[in-house]
Amino acid sequence: SAVDLRPNITRVRDPSGFIGTVLYVGPVASAKSTSEIYAGISWDDVTRGKHDGSVICRTTNQLVRHFKCGPTQGSFLRLSKVDVGVALSPELMRSRYVKPGAELVAPDNILPHVARTAGGRDKAIEFWGEIKIRNRQQLEVVEEISLRMLGISGPCSKELQFEMEEFGHLRGIDLAGNLLSDWKDVLSILRQFPKLQNVSVASNRINDLGSTSSIGEFPHIRSLNLNNCNISSFQTLRLIGKAMPNLEELCVAHADLSDIEQHTPDTDTIEELFPNLILLDLSDCKLTSWENHIQPFRNLPMLESLILNLNAIDSIVVPESDNTRAPFPSLASLQIAGNPLPSWTALDDLNSITSLRSLRLRSTPLTNLLGVGEVRSTAIARFPSLEFFNASPISERERNEAERRYVSTVARELLLISSGALLSTNN
Repeated sequence: SAVDLRPNITRVRDPSGFIGTVLYVGPVASAKSTSEIYAGISWDDVTRGKHDGSVICRTTNQLVRHFKCGPTQGSFLRLSKVDVGVALSPELMRSRYVKPGAELVAPDNILPHVARTAGGRDKAIEFWGEIKIRNRQQLEVVEEISLRMLGISGPCSKELQFEMEEFGHLRGIDLAGNLLSDWKDVLSILRQFPKLQNVSVASNRINDLGSTSSIGEFPHIRSLNLNNCNISSFQTLRLIGKAMPNLEELCVAHADLSDIEQHTPDTDTIEELFPNLILLDLSDCKLTSWENHIQPFRNLPMLESLILNLNAIDSIVVPESDNTRAPFPSLASLQIAGNPLPSWTALDDLNSITSLRSLRLRSTPLTNLLGVGEVRSTAIARFPSLEFFNASPISERERNEAERRYVSTVARELLLISSGALLSTNN
């Protein structure tokens, strides 16, 4: 019903699997009936719709805008055509796995399909161990379950919650690509699985947690994937840190965390909120300044892997550390591909991070002007602590050759500079 649709929050899907957000609920000026209620949808796929949320009024012939989206991103749907998804019910979870006694897919170990050989003959496809595989895939046995792209929009009803106790042993759940749009629903689902350690709600438009939100505590959760969840404030991460103090992996790619400098800690510092964090993915988070956006993470004691791809950082400035605390003390791996880094000098401060062993650097103004071999050789020479560059190991022989080549190049450039200065003096 129209009452259940919340503009800018409710997510819907169509029979082809396209997903969108309800931006408008009400009559449409171009409709024959002025009393019929429609839902205005902005689809995630910008080519799925037919208009930009505006129509020509049937009575005045004037343009009327009901909502705003891309030129071919919008649609109006009758309420009877709106699919707001399904609840995460015990029945849905059980349907993901075949019962042990169900009919075999490959009776006599032969699948009901054939492969065409190079000679044009049909060859039977054998499938061995089906029963053994099926026995290992029962919900009573598995510890992790994938519920991706099933149109899940919320938890089950209270009447069915006691049945969810059957799955209380699960330690991992993947809910990526569903229709979840409210943190209240996400948290209700998490509470149904008290032993959860690994959670993904990636590609669900769940937005930000309110500043006064009471999340509760989830001390067992170790890994949380929030990639592409329409998060637009660092305050959400602060609240998550308070609720999940034992997080070891946090992925928040494709968000907007540019307000991090505005959320200076009143009580808890970032290292107090995430004392156990080992991996942090902040790819495409609209970060523009190492000093303002990355330095706040410098005291995370356990952070080993930091992913900063596809941001707008143009230089790395690591202030000199005091005698008591080194910056990024455990950081071993850094990814900074797709940032507008213009020169090698913009990266030199990475040598201040003495624990750094792996660097990924590509698709930058610096690397785009050079050959792959030259980029690798120069990086190896300029960063002596590296053991991996762009995921490829660096051998001792390769390092020696890179350093000799780099010294030779620098000496040649200095000679050219001095020769030019001498020539200028003589003239």
